[in-house]
Amino acid sequence: MVTTSIQYIGKFTKPFGYKGELALRFDVSIPQNFEQTEWVFVKLDGLPVPFSVCPESIWIKDDTTAVLKLEDIDNEIDAKKLCYSEVSIEEYIDESDFDSENFNSLKNYKIIDQNLGEIGYFERIIEIPGNNLMQIYKGDIEILIPFSDDIITKIDAQNQSIEVNTPEGKIGSTGLSGLSDDLLTA
Repeated sequence: MVTTSIQYIGKFTKPFGYKGELALRFDVSIPQNFEQTEWVFVKLDGLPVPFSVCPESIWIKDDTTAVLKLEDIDNEIDAKKLCYSEVSIEEYIDESDFDSENFNSLKNYKIIDQNLGEIGYFERIIEIPGNNLMQIYKGDIEILIPFSDDIITKIDAQNQSIEVNTPEGKIGSTGLSGLSDDLLTA
């Protein structure tokens, strides 16, 4: 399954020239293939607003800065209105690429079950032949969920969360006969 999320990358710092180009300062490493980016999301009034990037307008100036031109931003005055705004891009995550080794890089992601709500925070994958388990903690309580493409429905990098849909009876916790409502509200 391929999912998308919006990933923050930096801020517009100033207009570049007088035709509406903008300087973008990266707060992260420059994303791979950034020069082919077709859309950026600019945070305006607290919401990500999509802007189309003019084809072939992206120029990587140095290790921390790029210059780009957005559709419908045609002058310095309009460009100044976007200065200091947060910029994000769409990030594609192919969940089939995750195995237990690189899934462990998602440590501390919030685990949200579609039926039970938030159940804890991801710790690691416990590898058991034929039955790998996700180790999750809610406070001091360890919760175990099967590690399966059928159960993981979404990985949201921006909100650092993993959505799961666990069938009834598939959640277990150490030291308890089952996962009670009291555990979920603790």
